[in-house]
Amino acid sequence: MNASVLSGIRRLLRTGVFSNYGQAVLISVLTLVICGMRGGGLLLWLLFFFFMLWLLSRVIAIFRKKDSVKRVAIVTGIWLGCAVVVVVLHLGYAKTARQKADEALAHISAFHVEHGRYPKDLQESGFVQAPRPNKDDITYFYEDGKDDPSLFYPNTFAAFFVNTYDFKAQTWSTKD
Repeated sequence: MNASVLSGIRRLLRTGVFSNYGQAVLISVLTLVICGMRGGGLLLWLLFFFFMLWLLSRVIAIFRKKDSVKRVAIVTGIWLGCAVVVVVLHLGYAKTARQKADEALAHISAFHVEHGRYPKDLQESGFVQAPRPNKDDITYFYEDGKDDPSLFYPNTFAAFFVNTYDFKAQTWSTKD
C-alpha cells in the first residue's frame, strides 16, 4: 500500500465514526469472525493476553489523565461482550458436535450388540453424516483383528485437538 492510502486509513480511524469506539467495535467484529470459527477459540486466549496489556496501558493513561474512565469502561465492555459471544458460540459448537458423535456411537454400539462385531465404517453402522461442507467430521475406523475401533471428532475450540472415545472405559477424552 502506498503512503497516502495508509495515511487516509489512519485519518479515518482517528476521526468521525471511528474516533471513540469504532476501533473497538471493528476489532471486536474481526475477533468474532476469526475466533468464532470452529477451531478458532484458542486464539481468544492469545487476544485476551493482548487485551490485558491494552487494559494495563489504559489504566496507566487514566492515572496520567490521558484517557477517561468512561471510555476505557465502554471499550472493555465491548471486548468482554465479544469474548462472551465467542465462548457461547463454541459451547454451542461443542454441544452439537458431541450430540452427533454420541449419535454415531449409539449406531456403532447397536450394530455391535446386534451383529457381535464392530462395523467396518459409519455407513455400515447406519449412521449418515451430513454432506460437505456441513459434514459432521466424525471419523470412525475399525480393522479386523484389532480389539477396539477408533471414533473421534475435531475439538471445536482448539484446532489441533480431537475428542476421542475409549470403547473399553466407555468415556470421551480430549487429545492433542
